[in-house]
Amino acid sequence: MPRKARKTSVHFAAFFWLLAPGCSSGYDGGSMATMTLQINGESREIEPVSNVRELLDLLGIRGKHVAIELNREIIRRSDWEHTPVSDMDRVEIVQFVGGG
Repeated sequence: MPRKARKTSVHFAAFFWLLAPGCSSGYDGGSMATMTLQINGESREIEPVSNVRELLDLLGIRGKHVAIELNREIIRRSDWEHTPVSDMDRVEIVQFVGGG
């Protein structure tokens, strides 16, 4: 009985081809003109950012009373500069405002 061909070898070969030197795949290594994020439930196209801190700066959000959730995970303020933001991520931004 002949053995079935393994699908993973086909996927690996296609992936390897994309990485081969001199091969043009149409993908330029990630330099996007915009990235799409789901921010507070609304889909938004923004210029690319690499981390949470850059996203907040781009959106003009400053202050100590801000909470960030990225893909359903709370991100500590001390981790904002080290937490990457990727295309199609879901971001919830909550700003606490005092008053009465």
